[in-house]
Amino acid sequence: MRRLLSLQLEGEDFLLAGDCGEAARCAAVVRESNPDIVLVDHGLAPSGRTDAFFRELRTAAPQARLLLFSGLPSDVLAGQSDALGLDGYVQKGHSMAELRGRLAELAPPRRR
Repeated sequence: MRRLLSLQLEGEDFLLAGDCGEAARCAAVVRESNPDIVLVDHGLAPSGRTDAFFRELRTAAPQARLLLFSGLPSDVLAGQSDALGLDGYVQKGHSMAELRGRLAELAPPRRR
């Protein structure tokens, strides 16, 4: 599923800077790729270490927008995103056009 989403997002609007399927490698991948957005599947964050995991990602790329990606209801996602100090969330189950629009809405201004 992760690879399919990556392929769908790559193109004229987004450049995929990294892809990580293991929580233990994520901070290193984020540090090396210096992304504008880090989209993290809710299931990737290690149980019992969620706060520490997102702090590591924030330290690895302080300028990046950290976004939670999940199928949970939007009110639950909003609460979790706020509690973790993230920049927002993207809900699963929408069309690719809606997903692209949400990512564009949450993206930081383009770096020069």
